[in-house]
Amino acid sequence: MACIYFLDEIELDMKSLSLSSNSTVMTTLNAFLNESKLHLKQIHTESIQEIITKTEQWYAQCFHTQTHHNTRFARALLLSKQPVKRALSSSNAVLRDGIRIGVILVLFLWLLWDIFVDNYTLSSPFVLVSETGAFRLYRGLGCFLLVDWNWIVCCFIWDKYRVNFTFLLYSPSIKVSQKLRDTSNNTIVYLISVILYYKVLLGGVLSNTLRPGFFPTLALSFSILRAVFPWSNTHLWFYNSMFFSFLSFLPFFPVTFLVSFFTDWMSSLVRPISDLLCGFCYVYHFISNPHSSDIDLTDECFNINTFQHIILPIISILPLFLRFIQSLKQYISTKSKFPSLLNALKYAVSMITVLFGIFHSFASSNQSMFRVLWLSMFTFNSLFSYCWDILVDWKLCNMKYSFLRERLMYPSDTFYYASIAFNLIGRFIWLLTLIPLQQSDGNQDIFPWDINGWKKVVISPTFLMICEIIRRSIWSLLRVENEHQVNDYGFRLFDYVPMRFESIEESNSGVETDQQLKDNGNEWKSNLRTACELCIMAALLFYLCIVVIKYDPK
Repeated sequence: MACIYFLDEIELDMKSLSLSSNSTVMTTLNAFLNESKLHLKQIHTESIQEIITKTEQWYAQCFHTQTHHNTRFARALLLSKQPVKRALSSSNAVLRDGIRIGVILVLFLWLLWDIFVDNYTLSSPFVLVSETGAFRLYRGLGCFLLVDWNWIVCCFIWDKYRVNFTFLLYSPSIKVSQKLRDTSNNTIVYLISVILYYKVLLGGVLSNTLRPGFFPTLALSFSILRAVFPWSNTHLWFYNSMFFSFLSFLPFFPVTFLVSFFTDWMSSLVRPISDLLCGFCYVYHFISNPHSSDIDLTDECFNINTFQHIILPIISILPLFLRFIQSLKQYISTKSKFPSLLNALKYAVSMITVLFGIFHSFASSNQSMFRVLWLSMFTFNSLFSYCWDILVDWKLCNMKYSFLRERLMYPSDTFYYASIAFNLIGRFIWLLTLIPLQQSDGNQDIFPWDINGWKKVVISPTFLMICEIIRRSIWSLLRVENEHQVNDYGFRLFDYVPMRFESIEESNSGVETDQQLKDNGNEWKSNLRTACELCIMAALLFYLCIVVIKYDPK
């Protein structure tokens, strides 16, 4: 269609020329244009697809004998971006990124040392991390940082294999390098805050001058500030997505792929969101009474009936309810029972299962029938959601194509098979993150069986939250890839999705021109900035090392 439009434009330009319509030149050009348009109109989508398939097969046979002429591997290479030739001065940015990653690894190992070594040898009595007052606040912030890191990986993979996520999610062009720098800085601040909080709690550094709640309050304030500043198109996209997702149950708000995608992510972040609410409560009580102990703040926030019986159920049910309404609206707009109505049924069953698990306990012996009923609903819902992910959201398990699908945009079969296997366990984990694993008194839990003490590890809320974020990230990779190729849900008026290519601005964003390379002033500023960051980080690490050496617990 673009070629035909181009030829029409040429024909209009010809008519504007001062040539006679009977001239030999005009006659020849008109004949050529008419013949070209006739040939173009005879080309159908199927024939173009055949040409593409033959080209991929030819490329695989000629250049990929080592992969046994793997057509899909050749297709992935054809779609992959060629590395952009960076300017020499961009090595400073790479160096800074490497330093940030190194600092994060050092701080993370330091935190593990404090928890598992210093806690056993220096503290009396032993301080369990999960029983500290700010644990839920830090766990919630850490989960959202993990979401940021997973989002960076997803954007990098989509960008590399030409999955047009910016088109499907209406998102601005995301510079992975800039996002990596921002997330690294946030992670460094987070880890320093956790380390200082834990040392104050153990009676070490600054324990005589600062209360333990000071550092969690500082970390939450910094996170709120970073959620707004510096303002960018990515922030605007995120808050717009949140706004339209929350109001998607209203009849005059359309249901798009972005809205459904964002709401599905909300259902995976129920526990981190509830942890952040507990964190706000913790900070509020600390500001109101700065001299209260860490344990008193814990009792004030986490054991109130309003949170357990009102706020937590609303947070758990709201994403499922929104997806239920969105599916019904999709059925009304598309007039198609599949997949919209069946998808609505899936979320209805999930809501019933979650409400049943929140408002009923099953540890009493006289409620064994209810326990069997709930476990049956739990198993059915998890398997139903798993099958839906594989067969509908990902379009996999086609026996004709080795339990995959005809066209795949990622080159590795192992990635698809591993995703199918992990998602089976992940779907059970997802449902566990929506319900409390214990009664409010903490004495009885929902699964009374334990095998060699592994239950505390396997169904630990922290472990479940991390696994669910990873599962949702893998789901996102395959869901967006499948939406790029098919339009089963009817989110778009047309099926075609253009391939993702770098715009001129994007491709030039990391490449400096010759004039810029000759600009010694810019290069000098870049080198000075790198040196300053190195000095600051080295001084910070040196100070912390001196503090640890001088630390003498009594």
